[in-house]
Amino acid sequence: MLTGCSSDDGDIFPKECKYTSTNIRPSKDDEVVSNQGSWTITTYANMIMKAEFNSESPSSAELFFKDNLPLTTDNALIFRHSLKNAQTNYIEYAQLYKGMEVYRCGYICNYDQNDVLKNIEGAFVPIDNLDINPKISQDNAKHIIANYLHLDNTDISVQLQITPFYYKGKIDVRLTYRYDNWYGCWAHYECFVDAHSGEMLCSDFPSNENKDVYQIVGEWMASHHSKNPNSADTADMWDFSFNADGTGSWPLATRSFKYKIEGNRITLQLMNTEAYYGQTEFIFNIVSHSEDRMEWDEIPNEYWGNYGLHLKFYRNN
Repeated sequence: MLTGCSSDDGDIFPKECKYTSTNIRPSKDDEVVSNQGSWTITTYANMIMKAEFNSESPSSAELFFKDNLPLTTDNALIFRHSLKNAQTNYIEYAQLYKGMEVYRCGYICNYDQNDVLKNIEGAFVPIDNLDINPKISQDNAKHIIANYLHLDNTDISVQLQITPFYYKGKIDVRLTYRYDNWYGCWAHYECFVDAHSGEMLCSDFPSNENKDVYQIVGEWMASHHSKNPNSADTADMWDFSFNADGTGSWPLATRSFKYKIEGNRITLQLMNTEAYYGQTEFIFNIVSHSEDRMEWDEIPNEYWGNYGLHLKFYRNN
């Protein structure tokens, strides 16, 4: 039986994650910095994270890799991308294990304008005997994730990949299914399911456990406040009407919208209208909620920048 699953009816019962989002990258607290002649090397669990070449640079990154990394037929670095112009000069490499890319592993190699290697930064995780054939199906992984995040829809996109997790100076390498999503322009969330056991390993999505608490149908009055501490609260008062069918209206400029609540996040999508101040979609976190009052914080976006909206609602009826 899969970890976190019921074999009777296929329903998935969420468990606490083994790791947090801080375990996706090595902690600086566990890094070790050493000087090797004119080189400065930063390591985590003997894995090279960064190398700075103050002088006597290797003739190429490939030579440095050959001399300093445990490269094998299974554990390889491959060229991914390069760019050279007046502002930058770098080459990027990705790590593969048995032909499968290792998440967040590989190196960025920075050169000066004379093509002298100045530093490399990234990660290379030696992997032994990892079975890259999943034991659970992609559909099962989607079900696990959707149940854990309390999503209404299991039709989500997941990717099979190798993912290292870093914890107290050690590295735990797993074959995983990863689901990620962007909210607005800056907020990015990920979660990982073990592709062998079905265990939910890590998620930094906001909690959706209170999904059914947020019932906002009816007439509300909202006051608009700025999230920028250097800007005074405004006194704008807006009427919102939320219908049970997921539609609503916003009399300001006669706007109508569709709305969707996922956990503590609500998305307003303007319908049949031009953008309002450059936006047709507004995404908020519900930061507090009661029968008569609620508050929303807008997810940062490129248009508003530091002037995102904070809405304080009071029920009209």
